[in-house]
Amino acid sequence: SRALRALDFKHKILVTVDPSLEGAADFLELAEVEKLPIINLGEIPQKELNGYYSQSHVFLFPSQSETFGNPLIEAMGYGLPIVVPALDYAQSIVGNAGEYYSENATTECANIMVGIAKDT
Repeated sequence: SRALRALDFKHKILVTVDPSLEGAADFLELAEVEKLPIINLGEIPQKELNGYYSQSHVFLFPSQSETFGNPLIEAMGYGLPIVVPALDYAQSIVGNAGEYYSENATTECANIMVGIAKDT
């Protein structure tokens, strides 16, 4: 979000973070303190997923530790552009359907997202 802000790109990022996970509360508090447009939805019931996916423009999945990401499959099912780090788990799931950025390269990630938004 900081990198998108630096590009003067209007955005809103919806996350599904469990605040009880290690580091999650700190992340959410920092986003609030910095007034970043990051909104934590928490766990979403299956019946509500359609509304969120169908209103989204891009799906960012920045996890560096996944072995399999169900939300990636869901987002591809909705035809969303997928932005993920260039890691083995992401490449094995998303394949050619994704846009990849180097791990921890937030500016590169932001530029990809802005490029996708300009193409739509």
